[in-house]
Amino acid sequence: MTIIKNRAASARSHRAVAAGLTAGLTAALVAFVGLPPSAASDESPRRTVVDSGFVFLDVTLTDGEFSLGFAASDEANPAAPTATTTYHDLDDVVIRLGEEGKTTVPEIEGWQQMAPPGADYWETDRNILSVVTGLRPGFNTRNVPTSELRTTREDVVFRLTDVVAPGAWMSSTSSARAGHPFLADRFDSFTEGSSLAQRGDRSGQYYWGFTQEGVYCLSFTAEARLAGQTEATVSPPGTLRIAVGNVENPETADCDGGGDGYVPPDVDVMDPATNHLVSVGHSDIAASYEDGQFSIGVFSAVGVNAPARYDDFANSILFLPDAAKATIPEPAAGLDYTFVADAGEQVWRAPKSSPGAEGVAKLIPWFGYSSEYVRDADFNRLITWSLHGVTGVDGGAAPGDVIVGAEDQGVAVGGSPIFSTKQGMPQALQMIPAAWAHKHTSWDFTAPGVYCLTMGMSARLADGTPVADTGVF
Repeated sequence: MTIIKNRAASARSHRAVAAGLTAGLTAALVAFVGLPPSAASDESPRRTVVDSGFVFLDVTLTDGEFSLGFAASDEANPAAPTATTTYHDLDDVVIRLGEEGKTTVPEIEGWQQMAPPGADYWETDRNILSVVTGLRPGFNTRNVPTSELRTTREDVVFRLTDVVAPGAWMSSTSSARAGHPFLADRFDSFTEGSSLAQRGDRSGQYYWGFTQEGVYCLSFTAEARLAGQTEATVSPPGTLRIAVGNVENPETADCDGGGDGYVPPDVDVMDPATNHLVSVGHSDIAASYEDGQFSIGVFSAVGVNAPARYDDFANSILFLPDAAKATIPEPAAGLDYTFVADAGEQVWRAPKSSPGAEGVAKLIPWFGYSSEYVRDADFNRLITWSLHGVTGVDGGAAPGDVIVGAEDQGVAVGGSPIFSTKQGMPQALQMIPAAWAHKHTSWDFTAPGVYCLTMGMSARLADGTPVADTGVF
């Protein structure tokens, strides 16, 4: 691994290091645009322009303090022994995404939150398999050892604190160019309180999308609880600049706060195109206990690097297309699923196990429940998960029945599912300890339509204080 650290360097040494690197790096690494000698006397601030390679908003932990910076590498893991990686102050760098990144917003559920279908959209690559722009941005916590965090499972949280930009920005595993569904794992500039959680000693790349040309200035902080601490340590804010489209002289261009004036359509719970969809991938109904607040919501994990997104119920909808239909089989070999519906009838199912590539292509989510994001030491007993009732969107009767856990072990041979509206309300389940992470289960709906599930979680803190939260999902 080659590491060149250049934070807090003088402007002169910064230019010298950047120019000296260019000739020696492989073609896969970022192209640093050096400054001509005649520009040295220009009073305007000039930044190194980075237009390819793996680039990261980087957080470093030094002597108990977090700081934000910029990292560029020729590998997805900037800390790999074979990687050539450079580090810079955020103020010294601007990322450039040119016209090669231009595409259009697809006519797929949810994308209307970014821009109207068919509108211009600029998008980076994500990994070595996508080679349209050669620019692969993400977030790096490789300089935050897990041994210095409160636990090895502690997340480093990147928070978007300020945006000066001509349009909307999104970081996601979802690609408009590839026609992906609009997933709930995004980190974006249009959702209040948007953040991304990533374990220490990790790095992850995402598609970054932009709705307008111009210079985007995105300000972030990073925070986590350190070993022996109960309160989070927060970094000073840092601003990342991205020049999108045909921006003249991006090395000196100012932030563009013009805005595009686009207003997404009003949310219609009957129309998945206007909702924040639960990720086509794995997500969980989950408890959260942060800063003394206990809540229930949806956690969406998006890969082996364990970045995760938390949404409250008001911002989430589980969408099951017709591709999620399953037929109830005839009882056989001691297995009987007719407690869900009569044999031969169809139900809409979010399955217990991964539907695989075919399921993702058909937009089928994989859903479970979790206490993974709370700590056992904060509570004196298991958290209780409850289903209080199910209605239709207007508060009337639901379109059909809801059965959670039909595919769980032992249920088809006479055991009880986790929840079933056929068994009366309310119902409750003591959840798994945090050390067990999460469990997968199936969600069956016996008729098409909109179901509003009133669910809650409750517990007692280690000092005996009761906590609870309820929401409609």
